[in-house]
Amino acid sequence: ILLKTVKGFCCLMQEIKNGIDRTHLKAIPADAADASLKKYRGQALASRAFDYLQLIQTYQLTYIGHETANGVPLVLETTSDTELMNNPRASVQQVYGRIMEDLDEAITLLTGASARADKAEISVEVAYGLRARANLLMGKWAAAASDAAKAYGTSAPYSVADVSQPTFYNATDNAWIWGIVVTTEDYLAKTGIVNWPSNLCSLTGMGYTTAASATDVAYRLINKNLWAKIPETDVRKGWWVDEDLHSPVLDNGLGEDYAYYWANGMFNGGTFPSKFSPYTNVKFGPDNGTFADTDNAQDWPLMRVEEMKLIEAEALGRDNLATGKQKLEEFVRQYRDPSYTCTAGSLDAFIDEVWFQRRVELWGEGFALFDILRLKKPIIRQGANYPINSTFAEIAAEAPIMIYRIPEAETSVNSAITEADNNPAAMAPTPVN
Repeated sequence: ILLKTVKGFCCLMQEIKNGIDRTHLKAIPADAADASLKKYRGQALASRAFDYLQLIQTYQLTYIGHETANGVPLVLETTSDTELMNNPRASVQQVYGRIMEDLDEAITLLTGASARADKAEISVEVAYGLRARANLLMGKWAAAASDAAKAYGTSAPYSVADVSQPTFYNATDNAWIWGIVVTTEDYLAKTGIVNWPSNLCSLTGMGYTTAASATDVAYRLINKNLWAKIPETDVRKGWWVDEDLHSPVLDNGLGEDYAYYWANGMFNGGTFPSKFSPYTNVKFGPDNGTFADTDNAQDWPLMRVEEMKLIEAEALGRDNLATGKQKLEEFVRQYRDPSYTCTAGSLDAFIDEVWFQRRVELWGEGFALFDILRLKKPIIRQGANYPINSTFAEIAAEAPIMIYRIPEAETSVNSAITEADNNPAAMAPTPVN
């Protein structure tokens, strides 16, 4: 399961067909009495639920308003090899039904289970967090809030001091509920550059981001319009360098003089790294917090306390605006911006404010497109810092280009999914100046 986010969504269906979840669920009966077997079954069920939660959001529009639309084929431990060859797309509602059944059983089986070896394993808290995500997508607000609170339990978000320097690389941190645990001996690290740090960390000693040549550099930047909306009193504004390539977060991590040399491409006599662009992220720290480390063995978060706090606030606010605003203010004031006040005067404004907080807090962690789909938002890429070929006029909410077509790897062997059953092909948007 932990490699699935690295391999990509198009491989998930094949992994469900042939993977560990299906094998474990075939081997472990639902009425198993052994504590270890119950734990393994619970983890396999939650793993399958995670897979389908990713798949259904990738290959179909969000749950609300699309309940009867074609989702993805369901592959269970009872599905025969013959049935796999003629397995139609289940409806969105059916897929979510399977997700909820798996998570309900997983929570029962994982409650009271032995402690996990590390945060790469699925615990009952992870299962609650996955169910909180599903409930939020389905519009079950009270259930989403309750599950989110159970997911974070007594764990606390990162403090202002914690995130005042590049961080988010250590799964043992209290704020992490679930993550990909990577060591220097893992395949991902041994590849050198075929890993997340290589693509996202601006402080690594080996990666696509910090390429040796200025023409090859691939730093990941925040939308400058989003960055401009972050208050100066919010510690997260420093997760990206400003127009002058300065960030207090980078200063705290490196020391002000050293940070200047790094950001301006003067480190190691100018051979590494390449000069930052304005709005380059310095959110994600290097392996072990060692700048220019070449191991790329950072752990990567799949679920943090902060996400659950924001789910809880949004879900509560959808039922009672004042309660939601209070919960949101409690989180932001204590952990990110002591001057924060939620000024939303309507439910729509409040939902947009939570979305803003999610865009900032969870930047780079894989939630942006799914939030756009869930909230039925357009994509606007004008007047910002996108490259010319990636600057588009407004892409309408729920435009076909926002979801994937079922890949040929599935349709070529599954006779139940014809061209008529697939998602429509979308025209690429035309770049504008």
